[in-house]
Amino acid sequence: MSRISIIIPAYNVENCIRDTLDAAYKTADENTELIVINDGSTDRTKEVINAFVSEHTGKSIKFVEQINQGVSVARNKGIECADGEYLIFCDGDDLCKDSLIDRLRSHIDNGAVTDMILWGFESFWPESDERTIIQEKFAGDADDPEKIFKSILYGDDRIRLGSFAVKKELLENYGLRYTEGCPLAQDVEFMYKCLSRASSISTIEENLFTYIRRKGSVMQRYNMNRFEAPRVMMRISDYVHSNTQLCNDRELEEFLDNGFILRHIMYSFDACLPYLKDNKTRSEFWHAYYCNYSDVESIRKNISREIKVLPKELNKYRCKLMLKSPELYIWSMSLRNRMKTKKTYR
Repeated sequence: MSRISIIIPAYNVENCIRDTLDAAYKTADENTELIVINDGSTDRTKEVINAFVSEHTGKSIKFVEQINQGVSVARNKGIECADGEYLIFCDGDDLCKDSLIDRLRSHIDNGAVTDMILWGFESFWPESDERTIIQEKFAGDADDPEKIFKSILYGDDRIRLGSFAVKKELLENYGLRYTEGCPLAQDVEFMYKCLSRASSISTIEENLFTYIRRKGSVMQRYNMNRFEAPRVMMRISDYVHSNTQLCNDRELEEFLDNGFILRHIMYSFDACLPYLKDNKTRSEFWHAYYCNYSDVESIRKNISREIKVLPKELNKYRCKLMLKSPELYIWSMSLRNRMKTKKTYR
């Protein structure tokens, strides 16, 4: 029976880490280990984890402490500590479904011993009790790892931390780890690199994980760190280009170099729009952008003006506007949003 490791980094999550640990413990069986890494928390996270460990002795739990070095270092520490053949990663405020390990075991026992196993997930807003199934059935062909990689890359299918298991052997063979020092989207980079290297992928068409979305998280507020995302996507593009299994696909190369990166540049700007409401704020924003993300601006300028393969959710006219001038893009989108607001309140 394959051993499975669930790796959970924790930093200042005293109010939710207990729920995460309880859910992981509930789904675990005798051949599952929980690895919890406290990344130098300054609140009561350590005390909550210690209480959990002292109350549960029936299953394998490893509690690792480190000085604060960031979530990537914590996850990499978890990889080094893991004894499992398959590794599952989740954040310190997310929830495994009760049936996760049982369904994964059944899937493996039925012959699906693949480099990666993917399953569905939902998002949950605690403030409103709203649940939305993000992914359940997969459009990509699981018998063809290149096709399912492209399906996820193009946005037809989606995965996130907690909705896949990866063989530790794959990570060791290709030296795959989380990029340390990266403040945003390290998980996306890791997932895409794993997908690009997997020689076999299988899917479980069932919702087995809950991704908790909280107001005030780094992904829900204005933060210049959002512009790390295009840098991450550039690293992914470079990595896939170096992968001889995929480098002869011209359509994929074109998408990676243009539409894939443009998507995340536009997302980064769009996320800032609600906060750029006056000249002072906009001036500060542009100063920070050009001072700290001149490389992102260079990437934008190098994107082809005639993109053949666009992400399906992107409007080609908005893309052309962004490629012409980010300042013009911000001004136009802000004006559009103000006009929409006025129309709504008439």
